[in-house]
Amino acid sequence: MMDKLREFASNSKYHIKDVRGLGLMVAVEFGDVKPGTAYEISKGMLDEGLLVTNCSAFEVLRFSPALNVNEEQTNKALSIFKKVLDKHSF
Repeated sequence: MMDKLREFASNSKYHIKDVRGLGLMVAVEFGDVKPGTAYEISKGMLDEGLLVTNCSAFEVLRFSPALNVNEEQTNKALSIFKKVLDKHSF
């Protein structure tokens, strides 16, 4: 998951400043964005059926899937994340 998120980070249009994590808990930090961006993206992801936690004071999204998450579910989550990022205007 972190490798794919780092691929997203390499695309400057997504304004991803950092991808970090330990085990299954992964954080994506946005940089150089307007306040509330993490919240807007998390809301868009929820609308698509994916729940993530945001720390809007720091413009960070946290992915913390269940311990029994499989590759198909992870790919679906990443697909939703990319879809929401593509729709978002930074």
